[in-house]
Amino acid sequence: MADFTETIFLTGFPGFIAERLVERLATEEKQFFLLVQSQFVEKATDAIERIAAGTGTPLENFALIEGDITLPHLGISDEDLNDISGEITSVFHLAAVYDLAVDKETAFRVNLEGTRNVNDFCRKLPNLRRYNYISTCYVAGKRRLSK
Repeated sequence: MADFTETIFLTGFPGFIAERLVERLATEEKQFFLLVQSQFVEKATDAIERIAAGTGTPLENFALIEGDITLPHLGISDEDLNDISGEITSVFHLAAVYDLAVDKETAFRVNLEGTRNVNDFCRKLPNLRRYNYISTCYVAGKRRLSK
């Protein structure tokens, strides 16, 4: 296995912001473990192929990990957990429900309980140096900027 300067675990891939973040961070010296829900594996595979080609980062630097932040241990298999937990040095948590029209229970399960599960996961990473939580804010109101 190659020596990496950083191993990044990222949730919310292949979401809009997550894809662009991985594209900006990708280098030959970085390894990525991308948590992907099973229904998005094909889209995520296409995205990492595009990112690898566009950045010159070897495709082998990217690994898709099937899981779901709403599940204990993020729904990651014991085998995958054993393989990756000691390698992760940075976490970017982007997975969330951003739709304001979603029902309260779904928003609570994903945004609150899911984040709690990510926090619990991070506490068990022996080499974690940085945890980045990315959230989106909405602005509402009638006030307009004046020119």
